[in-house]
Amino acid sequence: MTILDRYIARNLASGWLLVLGLLTVVFSLFAFMDELGHATETYPVVQVLKFVALTTPQRMLDLFPVITLLGTLIAYASLSRDSELVIIQAVGIPVSRQLRSAAMPAFLLMLLLWPVGEFISAPLYQLAETAREKARSGSDRDSILNDNGLWSSDGEHFYHIGSLSQDLVPADVAVYDFSVEG
Repeated sequence: MTILDRYIARNLASGWLLVLGLLTVVFSLFAFMDELGHATETYPVVQVLKFVALTTPQRMLDLFPVITLLGTLIAYASLSRDSELVIIQAVGIPVSRQLRSAAMPAFLLMLLLWPVGEFISAPLYQLAETAREKARSGSDRDSILNDNGLWSSDGEHFYHIGSLSQDLVPADVAVYDFSVEG
């Protein structure tokens, strides 16, 4: 890795971090305001803050395509503003070499984000969703079934699962068909 590669990587990383910070704060604030509308006595503001904090890594991953695009534009605009791109071309470094210098940090970022998405973001998001549903229902049970069972629909059909056995096998299942044909 040459000095030029490190310099471009540093500029890209600073652009990405700037956009990451700004968009994460803005979108987390939006998520907090949206979730605050669902706050109740059993789902207090502290739980809302916990939910938003636990879902922030997933929110960041969802924003990463936009973050890399905007961060790269900011980094290259900074290089262009100071005429550094012109100097790089005047020295004789081809555009393909410049693209390779920019592609390497992007590839490393992609390799970093894969395990974050699989092993950090997904479990935290699932934990947040489970905690939110427990708080909203006012129950400490881990089951998705409430006292009335589980109801679901796919348009014309409604499904009711009355209970789950110890092996998580549905019992007391009823299917209601409300189609025109009946």
